[in-house]
Amino acid sequence: MRIATIKDNEQLIDLCKLAPMEGVVTAYVDQSPDFFAMPSIQGESFRVWVEEYESRITACVVETHKTINYDGKTYKAFYFGDLKVRPENRGTLGLRISSQIVKKAKDQGFAIGECFVIDGNDKMMKVIEYLGTKIYTHVLSGKADIYQIMPYKTYSIPKGYSVRTAKESDIDEICRILETQYRNYTASPVFTKNTLLEIIYKTPGFTIENFRVAEKNGKIVAVASFWDQNAIRRTIIKKISKKAKMFLKFLKILNPFFSIPHIPKEGDSLKYVYLRFPATFDNDIKGLEAIITTECNRLRKLKKYHFVWAGFHEADILSQSIKKMWKMSMKVNIIHFKFNDEVKLIDPETHKTKPVYVDFSIV
Repeated sequence: MRIATIKDNEQLIDLCKLAPMEGVVTAYVDQSPDFFAMPSIQGESFRVWVEEYESRITACVVETHKTINYDGKTYKAFYFGDLKVRPENRGTLGLRISSQIVKKAKDQGFAIGECFVIDGNDKMMKVIEYLGTKIYTHVLSGKADIYQIMPYKTYSIPKGYSVRTAKESDIDEICRILETQYRNYTASPVFTKNTLLEIIYKTPGFTIENFRVAEKNGKIVAVASFWDQNAIRRTIIKKISKKAKMFLKFLKILNPFFSIPHIPKEGDSLKYVYLRFPATFDNDIKGLEAIITTECNRLRKLKKYHFVWAGFHEADILSQSIKKMWKMSMKVNIIHFKFNDEVKLIDPETHKTKPVYVDFSIV
């Protein structure tokens, strides 16, 4: 196993095509032209590990490092994910390379780690459980709900709010609201003006103008951003199940009555906009709802996007902002693990009421 370099770019892009996500719709992630663009913005630093045989990459896994708040302390955390293995090499290879990079993280002195596993991915959960008997102690920090909001109809906007595109002069207030919102969330980033500006600077297609703010009585009460990742990552449909085909036929029937975008076929890409950094001042959920409904109404007129992708921990009150919207959903398990006694893992029962910070736009 070794660290990937830019010379491996084409092979890594091809590997993504051979390791699709299977479900109602089987799809793969196309990270051309630069596989490393997404890992480079997932944290403060990263490494892509690859396994190869006779000069051909057979598997890869991404390791990223980020600073998080956990149980009142700040840690440099280790994250691993995006494990991909060529079909003909599946078996114990994924377990072996996962074990190796997690062991390296422990040896390098990381105290805490995090990973996400889609509900139903029993193979990966078995890997997590196995590593928990050998290398670390872990807990399930609840589940996240990932929603695919449909911007096909006109949504009612809560009265009393005005929504506008953010300006450079709003950055201090946006940071204050983000820091206030997430200071008590498990695994939240450290929000400062410098950290937010760094994210904006290094993220393709993401600027202050991606943010929307909701004002009430002349005061900003909620913020959120919307990000089209098409320049660095796309979801390509490989196979559509019978169930999904029935749903697509239903959308065609609705087309005369709603603003339905192009119905995708096998080989087409799904068009997403990702909701990122939703936050409110003093739990003004209606303010956040005003932002999301206003943006969905704007996207509806474009007839370009199939979904707005939004993720919330199951205990996160912010999810109430989309409760009236048309949407589908899936669940993701959140796992935190520790390598030494420096960290006291939070009891899973706590996360029935205490939310975990999630940002699935970069997972």
